[in-house]
Amino acid sequence: MNLSTAQSEQRFKEIGIKKVVGSSRFQLTIQFLCESMILSLLSLILAVFIAVLFLPSLNSMLGIQIDFKYTPNLFLNMIGIALFAGVVSGSYPAFFLSSFHPVPLLKGNIPFFELYRHKGKITEGKSRSPLFRKTLVIIQFTLSIGFIGCILFINQQLHHLRNKDLGFDKENILVSKATRGFLEKASTIKQELLNHPQVQSIASSRFRMDTWESTDFSSAFSWSGKNKEIESLIGQNWVDYDFLKTLNLEMAEGRFFSREFSSDPTDAVILNETAVRIMEINEPLGKEFIFNPGSPNERKKIIIGVIKDYHTESLHREIRPFVLELGGGRNVYIKLQKGYIAEALSYIESKIKEIVPGESFDYAFLDEYLDRLYKNEQLLGQLVRYGTFLVLFISVVGMFSLASFSIARRTKEIGIRKLLGASGSHIMFMLTKDLINMVFFSIIAASPIVYLLMKKWLNNFAYRISLSVWIFILSGLMALAIALLTVSYQSIKAATANPVDSLRYE
Repeated sequence: MNLSTAQSEQRFKEIGIKKVVGSSRFQLTIQFLCESMILSLLSLILAVFIAVLFLPSLNSMLGIQIDFKYTPNLFLNMIGIALFAGVVSGSYPAFFLSSFHPVPLLKGNIPFFELYRHKGKITEGKSRSPLFRKTLVIIQFTLSIGFIGCILFINQQLHHLRNKDLGFDKENILVSKATRGFLEKASTIKQELLNHPQVQSIASSRFRMDTWESTDFSSAFSWSGKNKEIESLIGQNWVDYDFLKTLNLEMAEGRFFSREFSSDPTDAVILNETAVRIMEINEPLGKEFIFNPGSPNERKKIIIGVIKDYHTESLHREIRPFVLELGGGRNVYIKLQKGYIAEALSYIESKIKEIVPGESFDYAFLDEYLDRLYKNEQLLGQLVRYGTFLVLFISVVGMFSLASFSIARRTKEIGIRKLLGASGSHIMFMLTKDLINMVFFSIIAASPIVYLLMKKWLNNFAYRISLSVWIFILSGLMALAIALLTVSYQSIKAATANPVDSLRYE
């Protein structure tokens, strides 16, 4: 609509002549709408081509399979959308410019007022099209600044999620699901792998580090001095002796499971700090911890240590309580020396195939599993990034056209100002002043929208960034820089042009 409005104003003489020779307002309206709809239908053909071209990439990004199947309903919907877009984009010049009286149109310029024919009478009114176009540009840049602000917040939050200290080492740790043959020869495999200098440590657990398994806290567990009003959930995991060392975990107090204590497999448990706090246990070391109290499967163990809190879920949730028992499991962690990953992987694969031939060895790195916890956020970031590019592209095209037509209409004004002594910098400031004002209004309009959207989105995370003011400022500055770069060529060209060229026809 913005492009159509600006372009149609260059056709004042054409519209005026047609009205003088007998064209009705209805005929001019149809002409504008038809031109706009034809452009829209041609755009539809290009849009379908782009959709087919990028559909495989979209399927890959979303992890789904969408086929572009042509059906009568799809065809009619696309035609309908194209025609609607054509009518909307051409409506302003079709219904507004066609209402002008031919006299000012034939002069080729309507700087301060317009003449309308209303109910058979010629009336005067203020010019509205520049304000209308500026409003459209403000809306476009409001969207652009909004998208830029959202992508900056999303990227900052994703960076926060990736770099937050989870309480354990996630780098260079291989995770594999042990097969039956692997478990049967686990000690042999472990010893052989540790012989390689790049394999630093090996451990196992029943549940993976990104998994939190729970049971009913109030009925499945009890302890000395338990308050009956405490009701919560507690996670459970079974780990081996090397779990602490391999994942670089830390103890808050007490000790971890050790081979030096023969009673640990049957009598020892370890709690995390959150569990101790929720259970309201003072001086937990040595206290009795009871599994399935009052049932035939009741088991009593002693708390030998408290491990520092570490995350067993995504950062959408706060750390929850859990208890560790000695036992290990099918999830195997292999800590590799940094910088020798490929060499170590080759050795590990060959050794496992040698010890347990015929069984596959599937693996991934621990940080990859953790990244999958934020798959939706990463996808949202990609979609907003593409959306930002599209909105910025449309805004830049609109701004470029607006600047081009605005400068073209002010060519003689610029020439006169230069003859009267205006400098090139003064001319450039005059041409970009409105642009700066529009971007400023766009920042004011976009900031509360971005704030509300991002505040709602960030509420999904227990650990989140703050809504920093500098991101709003940066979004506006980026939009302003893009806008200034967009119109700089036309502004510089107009400011440095010879005024004789613009005034020679007078």
